Amino acid sequence: QDSAIVAAGLGLAATAYGAQMFLKSYNEIKNAPPPEETEEENKANTTATDAGAGATGAGAGKEAGAGARANARAEAKEERKKKKKKEEGGQNFFDAIFGGPKNFWEGGFEDKMTRREAAQILGIRESAKVDNIKKAHRLILMANHPDKGGSPYVATKINEAKELLLKGRK
Repeated sequence: QDSAIVAAGLGLAATAYGAQMFLKSYNEIKNAPPPEETEEENKANTTATDAGAGATGAGAGKEAGAGARANARAEAKEERKKKKKKEEGGQNFFDAIFGGPKNFWEGGFEDKMTRREAAQILGIRESAKVDNIKKAHRLILMANHPDKGGSPYVATKINEAKELLLKGRK
């Protein structure tokens, strides 16, 4: 009974620590200074100021100049957001913290499988031991077996990867 209380206390402490670290990283990202203006934004602000000065000179008042500058700033801010999102590959906060889709291999299979590609398919090193190769092959093939909804092509590639890595090692 005492061990159950200790285990529950440790679990609660671990959860609290994890939440604390999550909030700390969230606040760091949230409170990060905004990026400096780019040349495009400077041009937009200059153009808006010139347009505002022309409107003011024509007797439209200060409001027209301020409105044009505000619109230009808003447009520049949107452009900066789009550019930043494009540079980051569309990552959001949670993808940045928890790994997101950036961890996946981008691209198909090579025409002729190399030892490097075979090791990547099985999720092991090229120099892995025979037992580790067989174990990784079994686990991955069970998850991707055609009888369980997996692709026959992927299953073939998994088998090919195992054969290539085991070639000359038995």
